[in-house]
Amino acid sequence: MTQMPRACGGDPRSIQIRMYVRKLPSWSKRDDPSAKDEISVQDFDWRKAGDLR
Repeated sequence: MTQMPRACGGDPRSIQIRMYVRKLPSWSKRDDPSAKDEISVQDFDWRKAGDLR
């Protein structure tokens, strides 16, 4: 909240956090072009902005 003071006119009511996790291939497969990164996304529930301070 302190990083975005101008968001929502400086008075956000609620916030939702989205987390991205990038799982890289094992070190032994780092040069293997068929090895793929795995990306997962998790959205957390909406929370009142004041609860996160």
